[in-house]
Amino acid sequence: MLLRSIFRPMAWSILFVIFAGFTLVSCPTQPTNPPNPATLSVEYTTCTEVWLRVTLLDSTEHTGVRVYRGDSLVMNFPVTPPDTVVIDTGLTPNTTYAYHTVRVQENHEQSPGDPLRVTTLPTTSHNFTWTIDTLGNYGSYLNDVAIVDEDDIWVAGNIVTDSMEYNAARWDGEQWQLIRIAPAGYFGPITAVYAFSSDDIWFGKYGLAFHFNGTSFTRYEPSNSSFPGMPSLNAIWGTSSSNLYFVGDNGSIVHYDGATFTRIESGHDVRLTEIAGTPDDDYVFIAGYSFVLPVSTTALMLHNGELTTLYYADHLTPETPTDLGAVSAVGVTDNVVTFVTYQGLWQRELHTGFTRLDKRVRHYEYHSMHTQGANDILLAGGGFKYAHFNGATWDLNEDLFNQYHLSTGSINLFQNTAVIVGFIQGGSHAIVARGRR
Repeated sequence: MLLRSIFRPMAWSILFVIFAGFTLVSCPTQPTNPPNPATLSVEYTTCTEVWLRVTLLDSTEHTGVRVYRGDSLVMNFPVTPPDTVVIDTGLTPNTTYAYHTVRVQENHEQSPGDPLRVTTLPTTSHNFTWTIDTLGNYGSYLNDVAIVDEDDIWVAGNIVTDSMEYNAARWDGEQWQLIRIAPAGYFGPITAVYAFSSDDIWFGKYGLAFHFNGTSFTRYEPSNSSFPGMPSLNAIWGTSSSNLYFVGDNGSIVHYDGATFTRIESGHDVRLTEIAGTPDDDYVFIAGYSFVLPVSTTALMLHNGELTTLYYADHLTPETPTDLGAVSAVGVTDNVVTFVTYQGLWQRELHTGFTRLDKRVRHYEYHSMHTQGANDILLAGGGFKYAHFNGATWDLNEDLFNQYHLSTGSINLFQNTAVIVGFIQGGSHAIVARGRR
């Protein structure tokens, strides 16, 4: 009896262990959802738009992807897309939205991706109050402007006075100081100016470049620095004085690395007028158009040391609905480059090559562009017309055009200071319009 009493509980224990082991082995593994085939990243944000880059994570065929803002469907891809851009529009300024992707298999949603939170930009002000300054006498004109800060503004061109000719001037917060840039006697009208700081400024003229170090000017030309020379210098852009680009007539592009000037062949003879790039110099874009017969226009891209022609035409007015016509200005904000064309603002996302055409600003009368962000873009047009984008709306402003008989050279924007330069038509004075908001 004692043995029987001991045996029975031991037997039940053994059976329970066997049964439990059998149960664990036999239980089928629960299926898991396949991974989400795409992810999202923000490429560009305005006050009312978000540009989302949809990036492929795997190559699963016949798998769809849907992009949601909260519970609202933004885009439905029936099959997994390649890297592409989705634009969500009609948003509210300065508002945070949550986006995510969902995998779709046989019309069933599964595997939602991690949420991506994006805040739209606040709008900036259109309300500039302008002060008009005149410089020089008959024959004076200004071609370009650079702003270090609101009390340190540089303009360049040709300024004629009763006693002497000058080719630059500086606003010190109280008055204009006329400057004669002529190291070693090389005086002439200045066509371009670009400033990194008050003691690091570059100027360009016919075949020459000048650098100002805060005290003196240094001339660069073939005889003293292997500068290849150009028929003109129409625009300058760079990230530092050891990474600088000059563009000019006849398709001329020159890069300066702080020691050597190197010509970059454009493959065209178009008059190049504008240049802009990303802060890391990964992408550089150039625009230009020639009015002199035979007319031509182009949009160029420098990336990874290679120059690509994004657009070229031997006419300035569009000949087909998809033709851009003249390309007159360029600016870069975040991961999007914007070219001003006859047909409208041609925007190109840098990584995927996605493009769109915004026809709110058209025709090539806007020939100078400066951007401080997607919510603060300023364009200059003929007769001191200007256009300002505040991230939501465009102000196509003709107040200065209606008050004065002017011709525009260039434009610049720094924080809440805008400057437009040019001359009074008829040649009586050079003009500087300083705007504050």
